[in-house]
Amino acid sequence: GSPATVHKYTNVPHREARVLRKEESAQLVQVLATRLASVLAKAHACGRLGVRMMLLADEDLQETVQGFAACQKIRTTPMPFPYVQMLNIYLLAICYTLSLTIVHEYTYITPIVNLVIVATIFGLNAIGVEIEDPFG
Repeated sequence: GSPATVHKYTNVPHREARVLRKEESAQLVQVLATRLASVLAKAHACGRLGVRMMLLADEDLQETVQGFAACQKIRTTPMPFPYVQMLNIYLLAICYTLSLTIVHEYTYITPIVNLVIVATIFGLNAIGVEIEDPFG
């Protein structure tokens, strides 16, 4: 059949494009790596790619697949639930006790100082939650 554009630089037959869209991300990387390896092998067989360039391209492809596997491992490792619960309990404890510790120094502006510090701490916690799942 006529080629379908999966990426602006890649044309693949329609049946393969349907398969690529259905694959999970880990499988998709393997499918694409296999397809790229076959393209490299064809280019080498036609004489458009030398042995040295073929080996370098294959090495880069393997490193890319290994890097993706490492990212996938990070993505699928969950944060321990008790750790998250204890962190939230400590954040609440800080919210309730912070004003008691700074009231002698700041007197009338203690609520404002407390608000700024607590907002900063909860902001850092929100950043931590986003970092917890870096790949969406």
